[in-house]
Amino acid sequence: SPGDPELLRPLAIAERQQGRLAESLRDMRAAVERDPRNATTVHLLADALLWARHLDEARDAADRALALAPEVSEMIEGRAMISLARGDLADARRVLAAAPRSVDRAVLAAAVSMYYDLPWLLDDGEQRRLLALGPDAFDGDRMSWAWSLAQTHALRGDRDRARTYAESTVVAVDEQL
Repeated sequence: SPGDPELLRPLAIAERQQGRLAESLRDMRAAVERDPRNATTVHLLADALLWARHLDEARDAADRALALAPEVSEMIEGRAMISLARGDLADARRVLAAAPRSVDRAVLAAAVSMYYDLPWLLDDGEQRRLLALGPDAFDGDRMSWAWSLAQTHALRGDRDRARTYAESTVVAVDEQL
């Protein structure tokens, strides 16, 4: 089944992880061509385009993914990341602020903090919301939770809490290993 988008997506992801960006883009584009209404596939194309530094195309694909699934936090965060890659901090913050009201802001804050280490992109209120979250908001991943909180405390100038959460990160990494 060489044209099956369910097979093309993981193939394209593996190719990207191997540094084979041209092949990854070819296969992810083929997956989108065969399944253009699958928001995840379109989102993964946007991500592949971001890695390949095709930023205008990445923005367009991310906008299409958001149009298909406007309430998915990872897609909102991914679109904001593309704005950052383009050097447009104001647009990245606009993307986050424009998230539909139905989006769980805690889940969005966790996604922003976890996937590209962007807690600095969050405003003061969103950072405070992030600091109040437990590991469950990070799919139970204690390492991602502790690291996100360590970074956010460091950004806010609280060295003691930053150190405490950084030490918790090390413990969680050791447990995962």
